[in-house]
Amino acid sequence: MTHDLLRRLLIVLLSTAALGACSASSSFVEDDDPDTEVPSSGLVRGMMEGLGAVPARQTAINYQPRGPLVMPSNASTLPPPEDRNQVAATGNWPVDPDEQQRQVLRNAAARDARRGDNPVVSSSELLDVRVPRTQEQEILSRRQKELARDPSRRLSTRELNAADLRQTDATLYDSEGRPVRRALTQPPSEYMTPSDAYPVAIPEEAPNEGLMGWLWK
Repeated sequence: MTHDLLRRLLIVLLSTAALGACSASSSFVEDDDPDTEVPSSGLVRGMMEGLGAVPARQTAINYQPRGPLVMPSNASTLPPPEDRNQVAATGNWPVDPDEQQRQVLRNAAARDARRGDNPVVSSSELLDVRVPRTQEQEILSRRQKELARDPSRRLSTRELNAADLRQTDATLYDSEGRPVRRALTQPPSEYMTPSDAYPVAIPEEAPNEGLMGWLWK
């Protein structure tokens, strides 16, 4: 009889301890702060939550309104907005090759529309698709005037070779002989122009003395 009583008393004590642990764990979940939790206890708690021994953590979300915009104290002192046309009119921007190619295609489509179904390409159209050099603009403009009077005149081989100029070669230097920026990563033209105070001299070539002269040095 005494043995059974002790067994029942032990079961009651264990049940009371288990209920107390459950209530303590529930209050711990509500009051626990994950930012201030000890790493070891957090690891054990994560394992217990994965096994389903303790309920999952319920962290409250702290909702706060967004801070107001910082407005200037005096709106009349603000600088005026920049004019896009003024920025584009500076002329110090390199030519976009994609836009340049689209312009060439638009001009070619316009010439094809004017020509219609005629498959023959006139000499004036051959000169239009070439970009002349700066020193040969006057010569080619005179040829274009002659072709304007007689568009059916054939071009000679010399004229075709003179007009077959690449656009990249023509845009290396401007009309004043200064190098042209071809990309934004290149330095400005003023940085690539040699200074008058420090002229650039061509280095003199060393005389070629041959193998014997090198051995006797």
